[in-house]
Amino acid sequence: IYVEENFGGKVKIVVNEERKGLIVTRVEGARHATGDVIIFLDSHFEVNANWLPALLEPIALNPKTATVPICDSFSPNTLEYETPLGHGTRGGFDWNFIYKWLPRKAEDNKVDGEPFALPVMTGGAYAIRRDYFFELGAYDEGMIIYNGENYEMSLKLWLCGGQLLEVPCSHVGHTSKVRIKYREVDMGVNYGVRNLKRVAEVWLDEYKEAFYDKDPSRRLIDAGNLSKQFELKEKLNCKPFKYFLEEIAPDMADRFPPYERGDFTNGAIISEADPTLC
Repeated sequence: IYVEENFGGKVKIVVNEERKGLIVTRVEGARHATGDVIIFLDSHFEVNANWLPALLEPIALNPKTATVPICDSFSPNTLEYETPLGHGTRGGFDWNFIYKWLPRKAEDNKVDGEPFALPVMTGGAYAIRRDYFFELGAYDEGMIIYNGENYEMSLKLWLCGGQLLEVPCSHVGHTSKVRIKYREVDMGVNYGVRNLKRVAEVWLDEYKEAFYDKDPSRRLIDAGNLSKQFELKEKLNCKPFKYFLEEIAPDMADRFPPYERGDFTNGAIISEADPTLC
């Protein structure tokens, strides 16, 4: 009622008939949206003053662009601004798909406030043209609940003809949740690892072996049908993951080597009857 009375029909509230999780629900929201640009903001964000124009400008200049604002942080108890998240850094990941902060390149600092290339976003806040979002296949709706969608979208942007930029002149505030309700659901499978396996299988090419080497039990997880994702990758004529490592985040593999240096080989002996046993 409040939304109906105060927003003049500009705000739509769409309720899923059943729980679909963050990933699928975002795609549902994008399908209902009608604007040229869609902006994803997790519920625990607050936008700052004049945050939108700078976020939209790079997209107006190049429609195959996604933009990420600077994420400040604020206290969930007092709402006071605190130490910012990752200022002066670029996003990357290690081979467990744990988000890592990389230093900015020298060329990123030449013009103060100029948008710069961001290898990987955290995924909680970004803008993208609606038509381009769906051209990239939106999110992989074979993923469950949450986790990995930020890696998938970031890699698709860089490998399939687009770009991802962080915009220093756009600020939003982020607060960490005290209770993470979505992680309490029992889906009968470790959905987080399953989602990451889908990303690794489709987008990491031969480097997916580094993902499995970190935990060989991941090989036994059923990632589901990936045929649509491989078809999309071929349709968009996407570059190999090696391009990402060499051109977009050349320092990532140095900081987080895909394989332990000095080892001839590594792995584990596991039981097919009971993978939990060594």
